[in-house]
Amino acid sequence: MLPIICYECGGKNKSGHSLGLFRLVYASSRVLAPAAGTYIYASYGYDAVWYISFFIGLIFLVLFYT
Repeated sequence: MLPIICYECGGKNKSGHSLGLFRLVYASSRVLAPAAGTYIYASYGYDAVWYISFFIGLIFLVLFYT
């Protein structure tokens, strides 16, 4: 569903660019997120992972609905 939304939001001339950017962000998140989570867990502890995830989710929730 998200690739279709990105494709439609890209406009007539930039739909391929927006879809490519979506795939780039998605693919890099599959590599960077586990590494970042492991680093946060090792450095700051178990609870910090969930607090940081909550705040990141909250920020994107606000950005999405504004």
